[in-house]
Amino acid sequence: NKARLWGLYETQRGIFDLTLSAYGEGTTIERDGKMQNGRAPENSFGKSGAAKFFGGGGKANLIITPGAGHRINIAAGYEKRAPLARNAFVAPRLHNDFVNNLQLEDVLSAELGYNFRWGILSGKVSAYYARFQDQVEQTAFYNDQESRFTYLAMSGIDKQYYGVEAALNLQVTSNLKFKFIGAIGEAEYINNPYAQVNYEGM
Repeated sequence: NKARLWGLYETQRGIFDLTLSAYGEGTTIERDGKMQNGRAPENSFGKSGAAKFFGGGGKANLIITPGAGHRINIAAGYEKRAPLARNAFVAPRLHNDFVNNLQLEDVLSAELGYNFRWGILSGKVSAYYARFQDQVEQTAFYNDQESRFTYLAMSGIDKQYYGVEAALNLQVTSNLKFKFIGAIGEAEYINNPYAQVNYEGM
């Protein structure tokens, strides 16, 4: 269950166009088992109890238009958001146990872009950065070493993404156009998260 309240403010002053947005939300996550599973008879049937989160965030976006055919875009945002329900339980097919260290995720993002048009040539270049902290990820797989189905829950995950993207359009004639697109980026884990393992049949 999720409820959200948000707001938006926009203003324009000469070559500057500013947009500010913010939101707050409440989230509850609960598992309601409809059958008693013989592999987890004590905590598979009934409700798990609710995990409750209150999060929110905001974003600022500034567009600068210094002249015809040129535009600069600067954006930055920060938010605290609830984990996804599918990642909140250690073994959601099996029982009601929540992942340890379940908490709000921190998300920080920033982007800088430049759009241009010079005659038959137009394009865009942008750079981005995003950092995620305290995330939760859930993986389920058959474990050959254990010879049974395994749930791996990782919490406290920190990740970052950054890179540059570019696009170029060359309008040679009304019927002939060339498009060039390129991107380079990096996506990486930047810490050693906490791992929680659960096996079916235990």
